[in-house]
Order: sequence, then structure tokens, then C-alpha cells
Amino acid sequence: MHYEIYQLVSPTHLQRKEMIGNSVVTSPRTVLEPLQLVGVSRYHLTMESAIEEVTKNKGFLKGIHLTIIPVISVDPNGEIIF
Repeated sequence: MHYEIYQLVSPTHLQRKEMIGNSVVTSPRTVLEPLQLVGVSRYHLTMESAIEEVTKNKGFLKGIHLTIIPVISVDPNGEIIF
């Protein structure tokens, strides 16, 4: 298992618009994108390492919403790959 850092983004082309009465209400939709910043590593072997990466680079990450996702890989034979 490894951990990856992703950022939460709300692209304008994915906004939902619906009519409520006589007005249009816009609702943002949030999606995950891989974190792609020079000098910030996305892949980590431990959760602690990923958190340390975010803490170490908080100056580059101001205003960005992040999540750390545990990734488990399973091979075609059903074996878990660590």
C-alpha cells in the first residue's frame, strides 16, 4: 500500500445549474486531481510521510484543499501488492 496526495478542485465546466423558481442556482462540483507541483512529491509509503510533505511545503500549498488517499493494488491473481 502507498499513499498519494490529491487536491480537490471545482472546475467551472462541471458546475450544476438548475432553475429554482425564476432564478438559476449554480452548485459547484468538487473532483480530485493528482497534486502536480514542482518540488512536492505525490507518492509516499506512509501516511506520516505524506503529512510531513504537506507540512514541509505549506508555503507552496496555501489556499489548496488536499486529501491523502491510501492506495491498495491487487494483481490479476487477487494478490495484494505492497
